[in-house]
Amino acid sequence: MNERSLAQSIPRTFIVAGHETIGNTVGWILYELSKHPALQTQLRSELESVQQEAANQGRQVLETSDYDSMTLLTATIKVYIYTSFLLINR
Repeated sequence: MNERSLAQSIPRTFIVAGHETIGNTVGWILYELSKHPALQTQLRSELESVQQEAANQGRQVLETSDYDSMTLLTATIKVYIYTSFLLINR
């Protein structure tokens, strides 16, 4: 394999590897959320509140700052990513 072929294959490798890792993490988060309906309800409420606030400002699409303001969502993702990391790396 020459340098050009190698350089072209590296990004593809990282994308595929990253895709699998992200897919596993999202799958694990969704599985864990399926076991906690009360948390699902709280997350939906938080999301609906932020969406309504954005709509009141005339925006149909959430911005990065909107996601940053969702403290329960952020905490949930961090906890489940950490948990899935611990379970996968046993």
